[in-house]
Amino acid sequence: VAVDRLKARGRQTRTTEAQAEPVALPVTDLRDHIVLVGYGRVGSLIGQALLDRGRPFLVIEENEKIAQGLREAGIEVIFGHVGQRG
Repeated sequence: VAVDRLKARGRQTRTTEAQAEPVALPVTDLRDHIVLVGYGRVGSLIGQALLDRGRPFLVIEENEKIAQGLREAGIEVIFGHVGQRG
């Protein structure tokens, strides 16, 4: 019974996602760059290493305060949760 419910929920989610309108994603001028998903404990360490090496990167971050701080530091940020559509 639980498996049937999970299967049904999966079908509903796929149908809803397929019907969702496409979302315009932000455009970047960066080329040959790295995308960091999250700038928490690990992401910030990786980000600092990339900065130290002069490697271009952008961050997808769901925490508004962190995203704002990155923008103020001149780091390109896409605000949002990578797992959510729209």
